[in-house]
Amino acid sequence: MSTIFNHSSSFPMNISPFTTNIVKTSAITMNTATETIPLENRPSIMATFISLYALIFFFGISGNVLVVLVVCRNKAMQTVTNVFITNLALSDILMCCLAVPFTPISAYGSTWHLGRILCHLVPMSLGISVYVSTLTSLAIAVDRYFVIVHPFRSRMRLGVCILLIIVIWIVGISISLPLAIYMRFDRTKCEVNNKKKKKKR
Repeated sequence: MSTIFNHSSSFPMNISPFTTNIVKTSAITMNTATETIPLENRPSIMATFISLYALIFFFGISGNVLVVLVVCRNKAMQTVTNVFITNLALSDILMCCLAVPFTPISAYGSTWHLGRILCHLVPMSLGISVYVSTLTSLAIAVDRYFVIVHPFRSRMRLGVCILLIIVIWIVGISISLPLAIYMRFDRTKCEVNNKKKKKKR
């Protein structure tokens, strides 16, 4: 979700701090003046911000947990498509647990207050959730394609589906791992460590 990261003008992105600002831009004689107002100075907007994220957290967790429980407890529901949907629910639960709760906390201020571990863990979990959701949606689309275009061919077996899901999580973790490795925590900042070491002559 886009409120987590404060994108800079160049890649890699600057994640320090996860601050949400209100930017007022006015043009005066072909010049643009930009004034940044910290969210902590806008209590009414901050209250709305926290309330919305609380609703997202509640419905995100409860809805996705319900999907997982229904599929796990009902054998008749354990089809290939439903198992893929359950995997989507698990990736959403990961997002809700490790991203949504910390967004309003880190947004209320101009520093990173969540410590070194979360500095490395939160960006990685966001990446994993995005990649797992994308790859699972792709797998669902491919499965639906063969069902519609080749209806008389044998469908994907449940064991193959589970194996594919394991591969999806391995790929998602592998791609997102650099986010955890190259994050730099410096007391009040959490950002990508893109400083190159100077070579000794």
